[in-house]
Amino acid sequence: MRNSLARSTAAAVGLLVTMSTGHAAASSIVFPVNAQAQVQAVTNIDGTTAPTAATQSVSLAPGPTTTASVTGTSGAAHASVDMTTGQLKVDATSTKGFTATAIGWEFITFSGSAAVDFALAVDGSLSNTVGGGMVYVEPSVRIYDVTSWSNYFASLGDTQYVAYNGAGSPFPFVAGSAWDIEAVRGATSGGCTIYGIPSADCTVNSSGTVFPVDMSLRGTLNAVANQIYLVELQLSTATYNQQLSLVPQVSDFSHTATFGFTNLNGLTFQSSSGQFLAAEVPVPEPGTLTLVGLGMVAAATRRRARRSS
Repeated sequence: MRNSLARSTAAAVGLLVTMSTGHAAASSIVFPVNAQAQVQAVTNIDGTTAPTAATQSVSLAPGPTTTASVTGTSGAAHASVDMTTGQLKVDATSTKGFTATAIGWEFITFSGSAAVDFALAVDGSLSNTVGGGMVYVEPSVRIYDVTSWSNYFASLGDTQYVAYNGAGSPFPFVAGSAWDIEAVRGATSGGCTIYGIPSADCTVNSSGTVFPVDMSLRGTLNAVANQIYLVELQLSTATYNQQLSLVPQVSDFSHTATFGFTNLNGLTFQSSSGQFLAAEVPVPEPGTLTLVGLGMVAAATRRRARRSS
């Protein structure tokens, strides 16, 4: 598994200071009326039948937050989005195959032109119990330059929306992106090959071993002043199950995937909701927390020593 996103104490403090001023008005930019924050959560716990109210839950909402949850005889799944913190969560347990997807979109503009760095830290676990099955997680960040767009979203069926400019594929408009995938498959499953998942990202196991997933996606956006950008955050998980089993496959990313700008290079930004990353709080690495704890113990020891003397 990959190394986690580094967050030393100095970096955490630096990010906190940067983000505290990172939401000021960038300029006199006025977002188009139909350019507003939007979030979607989709859960499904039965991949063998057409979705029903009993097996699927969908939430598509304007604004920065939403959640979806479904529980049935074949399992349970949850998905949520909070663009005020940059956090996406998905988790599911199912014996018939499942999907859980959290997507958030936010429109932003920057106060000037510079290279802006961003990251998405993903923490969770995967467990496969089916020889002919597979479970995977797929996080991604895409930032589109939508300054010339008149349409922003399109439906793929009734339950999935994507960024779309109304005149063909939006991908030529991607100004910055980061993507990765991790999977666990059974020995008799061709799932990784079928889905084009690289072998280096695919662990073979069907004994139910819980594999921790710790991924750090990083990217850079060459921001241009007065351009409008659409930030698309997505966290998806699913199972591919050839052998319907009474023993569930499990994906747990309720620990969250967290997005943030790691270097604004002196710029500030504003968002269409005015809430994007407004509640972001940097989290130190476990090692940093250990050092803080040791420092507190040492201070307490010194205080006791002074009292005894």
